[in-house]
Amino acid sequence: MGKFTDKIVVITGGAQPNSLAMAKEFALGDAKAVVILCENAESEAAVREQGAVCQAMVCNIADFADVTRAFDAIKAELGFVDILVCNPNAVCKKTLLETTPQEWNQVLAVNVHSLFYCCKQVFADMKARKTGEVILFSDDAAYGTVGNAAYAITKASALGYNGTCSRESEKYGVTVNTVIPTASATPEDVAKTVTLLASEEGRALHGQVVKVIKDWTKA
Repeated sequence: MGKFTDKIVVITGGAQPNSLAMAKEFALGDAKAVVILCENAESEAAVREQGAVCQAMVCNIADFADVTRAFDAIKAELGFVDILVCNPNAVCKKTLLETTPQEWNQVLAVNVHSLFYCCKQVFADMKARKTGEVILFSDDAAYGTVGNAAYAITKASALGYNGTCSRESEKYGVTVNTVIPTASATPEDVAKTVTLLASEEGRALHGQVVKVIKDWTKA
């Protein structure tokens, strides 16, 4: 038996490299199903290539009604979600002065609102079952950057969300942690870190922010 036998995993972020690498790693651990929520169906082939249990589901993670629809479908077809990985990655490479209100709101909707929307779908079941793992994604930009203002704000928000969710969930046996990939980390490095946090061996870690560094000279 693998680390994730009979586990159902949901990953947001579409078919970007980190999400695909995580799907592959969970599949290698014998997960029952790994579902990546994607913006469009074009990602389906790339997702399925990561393993027979991997599948894509089209979902607008910035829309609560669509997120509810997607998770209801997953629960009806596959069962309870055991592991949720929130890896939204909307960017707007502009300074504060250059960013329009529409661009600002869109980045926040994808990167911040989706955390609430997705976690809200799984927390009640996880608390009732006294088990579950949630992994969020942030970025070093959370501590300040130039030219990507909206993105930086959303990644700082993820750190605050990590602290709140971990405190609210800990007495129910649900772990919440956040990963920060650095520029030197490969998707495979990120995937191995995430699957460690989601595994039984990683359950001692809770409310932590884990930075993934491949090359310490570039940290």
